Amino acid sequence: MELSAYVRQAIKSQIKEQKAPTPADRAQIVKVIRDLEGASRNLNQLAKAANQAMLGQGAMPLVQEMEATARRVDRLALDAFGILKIWA
Repeated sequence: MELSAYVRQAIKSQIKEQKAPTPADRAQIVKVIRDLEGASRNLNQLAKAANQAMLGQGAMPLVQEMEATARRVDRLALDAFGILKIWA
């Protein structure tokens, strides 16, 4: 067997049928990513405020707010991975 034929056959054997995302799927992905970006920015702002408070340069944010935001980021990340697994 020629090398090029072998490579084509090897590639074909590794490709599995993939379902293309529907417009609704794409919209859901975009929404989850936007939500994740927003929650991540919020968590980053809270972490920055906490660091500044530790340096005596501001008030410490509420721990409950930081924990709730961290849980939201985690949940959104899991949602995003769940959606992406459909096509992986």
